[in-house]
Amino acid sequence: MMKRLSHSVKFSSIAALPLIAVVAAKALSPLLTLWALLACIRTSRAKLLQMWREFWQQHRPVLLSMLALILWAGLSSAWSVSASESLEGFFKLCGITLSGLAALSMIKLPDLSDRMHRLLTGSFLMILAVLTLEIFTPITLLKWLADIWGEPYLQLVESRLNRGLAALAVLIWPLAYYLHRHGAAVMAACCIVIFFTLLTHLYSASALVGMVVPATVLSALFLSPHHFTKLVKYAAPLALLAALFVCILVFYPVSSEDFARELRPYSSSRTLIWHSLLQNFEGSWWLGDGMRTSHLIPMAQRFLTEMRLEGAPLYPHLSPLQLVLELGIIGLILGLIFVYHLFAQLSKIPDGLRRNWALACATSYLCVGLFAFNVWMNWWLAYGFILAILFRPPYEYQESTS
Repeated sequence: MMKRLSHSVKFSSIAALPLIAVVAAKALSPLLTLWALLACIRTSRAKLLQMWREFWQQHRPVLLSMLALILWAGLSSAWSVSASESLEGFFKLCGITLSGLAALSMIKLPDLSDRMHRLLTGSFLMILAVLTLEIFTPITLLKWLADIWGEPYLQLVESRLNRGLAALAVLIWPLAYYLHRHGAAVMAACCIVIFFTLLTHLYSASALVGMVVPATVLSALFLSPHHFTKLVKYAAPLALLAALFVCILVFYPVSSEDFARELRPYSSSRTLIWHSLLQNFEGSWWLGDGMRTSHLIPMAQRFLTEMRLEGAPLYPHLSPLQLVLELGIIGLILGLIFVYHLFAQLSKIPDGLRRNWALACATSYLCVGLFAFNVWMNWWLAYGFILAILFRPPYEYQESTS
């Protein structure tokens, strides 16, 4: 009975994943925890230990670098400007990580059954249809939903829809992978092109970046897999570092403020945030101010007035900068090491098709999170683990030594 319940929960939640990501993204954290609990309950203690031991052996570099970053984040509470917030964030991070690793080590989805495959594709296409109607016709289903939820339409678009678009920009890669795997490569390409076209009308810069960059990476991997598979593990952390330096060198100087204001409003506000945070940060550049404390850095009133905010934003909207401000240069280095080992691990997947699409998905996840979300956002971290589960092979494999 427990096995049947576990299968039903996984089946229904995966099939509805596009809808959950748009309508109730914050439910992804408890969903991941539920997956982990069901997997633990239906597995014997001896089997659990065996699976965790095998998982550790297969993914040791990634897990060690992840552990180092998490421990450093927890240790930052010792010098944090708000020890309570840092400790709270650390314990939440530990909970999400434990749930994610437990689920990832025990859940091995077989290649999607035809039924689940159709439902997953159908729910994604349904969302594309709703967005198409919203953009190109007088039919406004989102306004109808806003009235039902008692939420202002603009707030619905700016919060739920933008967050959902960012999530879908990452989810489309495992969906396209399964389509490609089942002989529907043309349909996979059409889904990507249609979704990208819709994004150009919805002003979601993070989602657009999360489509363009991984599409470029995926094309390069299929064109020259031998060279680019080896290159991508170095390119990922270097790209994050480059993004940090570009934002600092281009947008930080006072002379660049006029240039920043010429950008679209959703980008301009980010440049003002970066400028103010860098100007007013008074902590140690090596250690940072502590986990989850960047929102405590005061912002100049002129920036708040221009952005029409009553207080400082909750996070910098630039993940490498957040790591520097909260965990210092040491934390940034640990984060980049983790990204390197993550992409190195994905590069070792022996199945070329699975490897290429997994690398594209990981690239999309990094690109979207780079500007859109808090590094420690619970549902976003849970989403990362769920995406990783979707790419888990249905069988044990030996890691490639290349």
